[in-house]
Amino acid sequence: MKSRWNDTDAQRYVDAALTDGQSEALGLRIYTSRIVGSDPDLVLHGGGGTSRT
Repeated sequence: MKSRWNDTDAQRYVDAALTDGQSEALGLRIYTSRIVGSDPDLVLHGGGGTSRT
């Protein structure tokens, strides 16, 4: 599987999290969740995404 990681995109998520008063770790967690969620082979149909609750 080809890596979908992009340092520039990751930094955007980190910057957004920090701007919102959140941690760098949260920004990276959101970014990695979106990477996984964008690949239909890795996502359960009908659910299984990252919850905000």
